[in-house]
Amino acid sequence: MPKRKYPFEPDGPERVEISWEGSSIYPEKNIRVSFDGEPVGDFSRRVDLAFGKTFKLPDKSQLSVKLAGNELQVSRNGQSLAGFEARLREARSSWIFLAIAGIFEIALAGTAVLRQASFPTGLNITSVALVGGLILSGLAYWAWTKSRLAFPAGEILIGIQIILLQAKALAVGQPKTFPIILIVAGSALCILGGWEIYRLSQSPDQG
Repeated sequence: MPKRKYPFEPDGPERVEISWEGSSIYPEKNIRVSFDGEPVGDFSRRVDLAFGKTFKLPDKSQLSVKLAGNELQVSRNGQSLAGFEARLREARSSWIFLAIAGIFEIALAGTAVLRQASFPTGLNITSVALVGGLILSGLAYWAWTKSRLAFPAGEILIGIQIILLQAKALAVGQPKTFPIILIVAGSALCILGGWEIYRLSQSPDQG
């Protein structure tokens, strides 16, 4: 049964659930509205949902549910919950990228250690990948717990990794053009991630 869940505040628990029968894209029939797992109302048909209803919740607030076109409009005391839900999905989706990057780096480091039959020392791709992979895995969990700061923090970490490895490549006398391009790219990632963290930190509801 398709469903949508909504928190009451940014990065808060999902307290309102709307489930239905039919298309996974939009409600069609037997639409049920629940709050903290308890039913508070329903719509038998899609046309009823188009007219909308307002339900009184146990916490005395007013929950309004309506279908406009194919989009659910859900608000509590006049404040839309759609933005909170979208932010929750955004934060949770970023954990996939961070988890893949972390697993890849750990696997890369593990393969190198097995081939060398010794643990790496100093600044090299194996040690950077191992440490970076562990941190990225931690950031993936942080993103899964709804933090929007985890993804830009991951961007900064990857940028630093690129800069460190390419700086070492220049130090040992490798051709300059490609490492310099990668250092610029890594710096851009750090700036982008830093700006996003700053932007989120200025928001009173950042998470």
